[in-house]
Amino acid sequence: MPIDLDSFSRFKETQPIIFDGKETFGSWKMPQFLVQDIDEQQIIRIMVTNGRNGRPDLIASDIYGSPQYFWVLIAYNKPKNPIGWPAVGEVIRAPIADIVLANL
Repeated sequence: MPIDLDSFSRFKETQPIIFDGKETFGSWKMPQFLVQDIDEQQIIRIMVTNGRNGRPDLIASDIYGSPQYFWVLIAYNKPKNPIGWPAVGEVIRAPIADIVLANL
């Protein structure tokens, strides 16, 4: 039975594989729109405040309208350790909602 992916899934561009008779995913493939250069005019810079530290889901909700797009922020910023990321006072970058939502 194929895996049903919703519009929020970060696996939409990852080729499914069959293992032991079940469909699963191999290595994650970053969506092409995050790999290509995005014009600086289409990048939002966010200073992380106390209420948003360690919560990329809340930041994604503010920008993209859903906490399920947290993975976009992590994939785009490539933190060394995503646990507890981002820290208070850190400036993170995020592609504008028009780019993200049009490509997912």
